[in-house]
Amino acid sequence: MLVALAMLAAAQPAKTMPMEVEKKVCRNLDMTGTLMKKRVCLTEKEWSEVDRSNRERATRAKGSYGV
Repeated sequence: MLVALAMLAAAQPAKTMPMEVEKKVCRNLDMTGTLMKKRVCLTEKEWSEVDRSNRERATRAKGSYGV
């Protein structure tokens, strides 16, 4: 009987929750050497990581020049 239950469970597809699709947010970024802006689309989580990284770089750059 346990074997039959195991086979039945294996035959049925597992019910999974549909993944939430994260909404993309697009920004137009200034590019060096051109008048054209570049459109970049990332999720909110990805943008927060980019913003955090940019803040850290700016802080390090200020510290390295003694400003």
